[in-house]
Amino acid sequence: MFVGERKLEIKTRGLVCGPTLIAPPMSSSVTPVKDRRGSGWHLSDPRELERLDRPVIVSWKVVVASRETREELWVRPFASHAEAKLCYLQLTGLEPRYHDRTFSLPSVWHDGEFSYYIATVTTYNATTNNSGLDWAGGGTACPAGVTAVDWLLIGGAASGGARYGGGGGGAGGYQDGTALAVTPTTNYPVTIGAGGASRNTAGLGNDGNDSTWNSNTALKGGGGGYNASGNGTGGSGTYGCGGGAAYDGVASRTGGAGTAGQGFAGGNCPNVNGTGGGGGSSAAGTAGITNKAGDGGAGTSSSISGSALFYAGGGGGGGIATTLGAGGSSVGGAGTNGGTAGSGTANRGAGGGGAGGTGTSGAGSDGILILSYTASTTTIYPSNLPMLGM
Repeated sequence: MFVGERKLEIKTRGLVCGPTLIAPPMSSSVTPVKDRRGSGWHLSDPRELERLDRPVIVSWKVVVASRETREELWVRPFASHAEAKLCYLQLTGLEPRYHDRTFSLPSVWHDGEFSYYIATVTTYNATTNNSGLDWAGGGTACPAGVTAVDWLLIGGAASGGARYGGGGGGAGGYQDGTALAVTPTTNYPVTIGAGGASRNTAGLGNDGNDSTWNSNTALKGGGGGYNASGNGTGGSGTYGCGGGAAYDGVASRTGGAGTAGQGFAGGNCPNVNGTGGGGGSSAAGTAGITNKAGDGGAGTSSSISGSALFYAGGGGGGGIATTLGAGGSSVGGAGTNGGTAGSGTANRGAGGGGAGGTGTSGAGSDGILILSYTASTTTIYPSNLPMLGM
């Protein structure tokens, strides 16, 4: 057990955290929270939040990490730098003393076994290349003072197959890293892969599209199979996660292959009426069995945005089975037998569900790029520095 666990619990108890930016819209009701002086402070008005329906957004997160190992122990997202700064001040014990004063925050604050810092988070969710603007301004050039970046890149996911026995769509490939060396003011173009569109006619699910950034590629997801072509789409080195196999009433069918290090294969259909689920970034899609379509493969959790969220889960299998396939990690779309299958959760690279009967398959969702970084040019202040240079 971490020796400062109790201390960390005390320091973070009751702190208000900014709303996650990758979530359904919040209620318009925001409750004020009292600080130690009794004065109220509020979360950002949800109507003013920058949503992920914009191509590029910039947010902030506050992190408490182990000083020795740099392990993240507590992290929260904020929509504004002012909110992040107030939380930072409370954690370090400088609020309320410095709450109404203006000074330059240290990039990292050390307090015994803890380190505290505010990281800028830049999120891309559509194809864009704003060369000449820095990341903090919503573009692709590395800001001055930034020499390393944590990153998450997800490919566009595929839709499920459609009509009479559709397999689940494969998730987009998952790629990430920490402390990647970057060069300040250098442009790093980014392309975010779109998800595959749903199908309302018989056919293989539509593939997603690759996402690229800084010589890294997160591969597209493969479409789910359908009754006239039972195998799911996939292939090592080409697809991040493979599509699930369909039931064609003739022979066993195979889920499409994924790529090692990015994702897994779609589930098989062993000549029974249960189709295969689409592959996910952490697990293969489940194979179908009699009267049960396979679930989509599990996605992967990341806290890079400031909230622990799942990405790149596979779509569930559809068809004529009694029980239809669920989406992987609750972000992939569920399968259907008639009607419309579930689509992947927006901006998570999640596969769409397969469709049985004369239904419509679910769409695969777009990929995403998230960058997290702090400037390295600011002094690290010890906790006993009294006035922070004021």
